[in-house]
Amino acid sequence: MPKRKMTGGEIVTEYLIKEGVPYIFGVPGHGNMGFLNAVRAHSDKLKPILTRHEQIAAFMADGFYRVAHQPVATFSSCGPGSINILIGLAEAMSNSVPFLALTGNVPTSQFGAGALQETFFHQGGDFPQAIRGFCKRSFPVPRVDRLPNILGNAFRVMLSGRPGPVNIDVPYDLWMETAEVDIPEPREWSKSVSTRIPGNPEALKKALDLLVSVEKPLLLAGGGVILSEAWDELKVLAETLGIPAYTTLMGKGAISEDHRLALGVAGTFGTYTANEAARSSDVILAVGCRFSDIHASSWTPGYTYNIPPTKLIQIDIDPAEIGRNYPVEIGIVADAKTALGQLVEMAKSIRKPNLSKWISEVEKARKEWEAWIKPKCESNGVPIAVQRQLTDMRDVLPDDAVVTGDAGNAAAWVGQYWKTLQPKTHHQPGGNSSMGFGPAAILGCKLADPKRICVSVSGDGAFMMNPQVVATAVENDIPCIWIIHNNFTLGAISWLQDAVYDGEIAAYFKIHKTGERWNPDFAKLAQACGGLGEKVTKPGDFKGALEKAIESNRPYVLDVMIEPEGGCPTTAGWQMPPLPILGPSFGKPKVR
Repeated sequence: MPKRKMTGGEIVTEYLIKEGVPYIFGVPGHGNMGFLNAVRAHSDKLKPILTRHEQIAAFMADGFYRVAHQPVATFSSCGPGSINILIGLAEAMSNSVPFLALTGNVPTSQFGAGALQETFFHQGGDFPQAIRGFCKRSFPVPRVDRLPNILGNAFRVMLSGRPGPVNIDVPYDLWMETAEVDIPEPREWSKSVSTRIPGNPEALKKALDLLVSVEKPLLLAGGGVILSEAWDELKVLAETLGIPAYTTLMGKGAISEDHRLALGVAGTFGTYTANEAARSSDVILAVGCRFSDIHASSWTPGYTYNIPPTKLIQIDIDPAEIGRNYPVEIGIVADAKTALGQLVEMAKSIRKPNLSKWISEVEKARKEWEAWIKPKCESNGVPIAVQRQLTDMRDVLPDDAVVTGDAGNAAAWVGQYWKTLQPKTHHQPGGNSSMGFGPAAILGCKLADPKRICVSVSGDGAFMMNPQVVATAVENDIPCIWIIHNNFTLGAISWLQDAVYDGEIAAYFKIHKTGERWNPDFAKLAQACGGLGEKVTKPGDFKGALEKAIESNRPYVLDVMIEPEGGCPTTAGWQMPPLPILGPSFGKPKVR
């Protein structure tokens, strides 16, 4: 293809279109005018969406990828515009979610002069240095004719190995300057570089032999199983061998939570069933899981895990994760889908182990857990019990509805009580645990699959981090539903303060002159933004309100008044003073 004279903005625009990127999310500024001017001529293929805050753009890009498994791009201007995107980049990096962050910079002729919004204190135009800790790689652009190569490399880095966000930082003048260039065909690197890394067959055979030789084996699916789209292989392996499976919060949905072998989420705020099985198991085959502190209950022996003596087989695409937090019996670097597929083939010639005793033990724990949660799931109490709200939500929403949680109690409640029935339908902030993720990410989820019902569940504090999402939804006809757990507090923190220090400080939303607990009227806020809103105070009214929100097919806020005190019950435990959790058989360390 002959070279053409193109501006930097035109080069980036045409490459993104070739990659099939349908949206760019962000906020315009003087640092990206040349780019957006080039987009203008192609906005039918590459639609820009103004997000009113750059953090929202990053969370939307995160949500879009989680549903579509296709990366999009964000755009931000110099200085504060791009600084605003750092939290969203850090969240995506923590969760191995790829997107392309296009940041503007000051003109190259002004590097080091302290131009408006320049990061210059150590060296001129130094914003890429600030962003490097939050993405897989930052690419400063030195010349327009380097852009085609940089773009190809950015997508290669973003999508190969353990995926993650990348940054391309373009100075103001290079968006507008021209060069004679070819636009490369997208993803040429993928023709010669396999991203489906297989596991070593000898190591996998050794792992399988160990797994079927013990009395209490388990399968653990982390977020890597979702990213690799390995849920079918996981289910077949579990069913072939009859081994129970559980997940991390990020892996929720890798196996349907109504499957007979599914135990739910393990961890500090997991189900008692999963935690009891995990700490009692002989061997755990963990795939795409990094054993984070919340999942592993701060790595305290006897809460979620007893490793050792439990033996760990760990499969991960990232060798740095294998053995990071627990010693491994067998470690295998491999793509989750490929390795599980290899194990499925090997399992065809393996005698199915007799696990009837182990299954009975697991079922006993399940029945104890279900009996304990039933009263709250059926509660008619006012204010509303979150367990009841999430149970009723499951009754109303279809199996393929997409739900985002958020940081703090919302993550814990949704992890424990929202039954996820399909992969890619549950999305949480992960290790960075960014408040305000869910209300923004749900917009990206809806754009990725407009036919699905998309619902954000967040606390009142998290929603107020990014309430302008309702305006963005109205402007762009993105009919999402936001369910706000309203108890006038940063619930997870006030609960933690009470548990550790015997009292709350600066965690209640209140009128300080009177002490009255207070929040804005979220329903009216939604209406002021052009959406619809409703306050729900009685448990019996929630189903009807949610059905009305779905039928409206408009941006809709449900302000749900929940129980004011207490957090989600821990069925494992943090490394903190003992808590009166659930009763004598729950939440206590059990060291084997």
